[in-house]
Amino acid sequence: MLLNNFDITLVRAKVQGIENMIQNCFKVIVTTLLILTTSLFSRFSYSADLIEAYQDAFLSDPQFNAARFRQKVELGKKSEARSFLLPSLDASATIGEIRNESSLQRSSIISDGQGDSQGYRVQLTQLLYNKSLFADYSKAKLTSKLAEIELVRLEQDLMLRVVQAYFDVLQAIDDTRLAEINHDSAFRQYDQVRKLYNEGLANRAEFQQVLARWQVALAEKIQTTNDGLETKRILRDLTGKDYDSYSELDDKNSSIKLYTAPSAEWTDNVLLNNISYIQQKIRLSIAEKEIKVQSGKHFPEANFIVRRDKDINKGTFTNNLEIREDETFIGVQLSIPLFSGGLTRTRTNSARAERDAVKLDLESLRRTVLRKVESLKNQAASLDKVVEALGKSEEASRIALEIREEAFKLGLETNFNVIDAQREFFETSLGANRVRYEALLLGLQLEQLGGSLDIEDLKRVNQILSDSGGS
Repeated sequence: MLLNNFDITLVRAKVQGIENMIQNCFKVIVTTLLILTTSLFSRFSYSADLIEAYQDAFLSDPQFNAARFRQKVELGKKSEARSFLLPSLDASATIGEIRNESSLQRSSIISDGQGDSQGYRVQLTQLLYNKSLFADYSKAKLTSKLAEIELVRLEQDLMLRVVQAYFDVLQAIDDTRLAEINHDSAFRQYDQVRKLYNEGLANRAEFQQVLARWQVALAEKIQTTNDGLETKRILRDLTGKDYDSYSELDDKNSSIKLYTAPSAEWTDNVLLNNISYIQQKIRLSIAEKEIKVQSGKHFPEANFIVRRDKDINKGTFTNNLEIREDETFIGVQLSIPLFSGGLTRTRTNSARAERDAVKLDLESLRRTVLRKVESLKNQAASLDKVVEALGKSEEASRIALEIREEAFKLGLETNFNVIDAQREFFETSLGANRVRYEALLLGLQLEQLGGSLDIEDLKRVNQILSDSGGS
C-alpha cells in the first residue's frame, strides 16, 4: 500500500519529533554531567607541572609516608640491639623492720629481738661476650640499612606512579578532545542530512545512518569525559589535590631525545645497582645473621660486674648497736647454657631453612631483573623507529590539513572535508603523543632498573612538557 503525500509528511513529522526529543535528552545528560564536573573540580583546583605534582604526592601519598614511619621503627630496632652491648647501671634500696626469734635445741631458752634494717645496692654490668647478642646487633644494622634502601625504592616507585598517573590524565585530555571533534563532525553531518531529509532530498536510510553515527559519537564523548574524570581522581589520590591545568607535550619539543638507550656497561652493572636486587642480598645477609643469633645461644655469656652493697641494722637483737656491713664486688660472671629442651637447635634449623629460601628468592629476582633488562632494551631498540615514523605521519597529516584549509578558503573543498582532515590530524597526533609518553616512561623505568632514578630525571621530563593549560 503506497503512502500519499500527507502520510509521508505525517511520518516525517513524527520522526522529527522523536529525533528532537532524543537530542534534547542527550543535551540534558551532557549539561548535567558538565555541571557535576564543574562543581566537583572547581572548588579546590590548582595548576601543576610534573614536578609540582610529584612534590604534592611526596607529602600526601599514604603508602610512601607510611614507609617513612616504618623506617623510624627499624632504626629504633638498631638502637635497641645496641643497648644490650652497652653498660647497664642498676640501683636498689631496702628499708624495713626485722623480727628475730631463736632457740636452742632441747632447751626452753628462747631469745627474740627486733630492729630496723636499711640497705642499698648499686651494680654496674658490662657485657664481655655473648655471641647471640653480637650477631643480633649486626643483624639490626643490616635491617636498618634495608629500611633506608626501601625508602629510596619507594621514592622511585612514587616517581613512576606520579608520572604514569600524570600521563594518563594527559592522554585522557587528548581522548576527550578527539571525542569532541568526532562529535562535532557527526552532528554537523546529521544536521545537514536532517535538513535534506525534511526537504525530501535524502532518504530515510541516509538519515538514520547519520543519526546513529551522531549518537555513537555523543556516547563516546560522554564515556571519554567519565574516563578523564577517573584519571584525575587517581592523580588526586596520589597528590591530594585537584588540578585545572597540566603541562602537556610541546610540539616544538617533539624532536628532543626522549630517553637514553642503555649502554653495554649499564647492562653489565645493572645487578650491582638495582635497588631490589641489593635489598634481596641484604635480606640474605640478615638470614645468615639470624642463624648466628640462634646458634649463638649454645655459647656461654660473660659479664664484667662491679657491685657495691651496704646494710645498716639496729635493734634489740644487736643490743641496740648499729651494725654496718659494706661489701664491694669486682669480678666476671660466667653463665653456661646446659639444656633448653631442644629449643635452640630447632630455631637454628628454622633459620637455616629461611636462609635457603631467601637465597632462592635472590636467584629468582636476578633472573627477573635480567629478563626485564632484555625486555626494555628490545622496546628501546624499536621505539626510536616508531617515534620517528609517527612523527613523519603527524607532519604529513598537518600538511594535508593546511592544504584542505587553503582549498576551503578558495571554495574547492567542503567544510566536512576540512573537519575530516582535522580529525585525521588529531588522531595521528594523539597516537604520536601516546608513543612519546611511552618513550618518556621507558626512560624513567630504565633509570629505576639501574638504581639511578632521581628528581633530576623528572626535571628533564618536565622540561619536555609545556604548560598549555589543558584540563
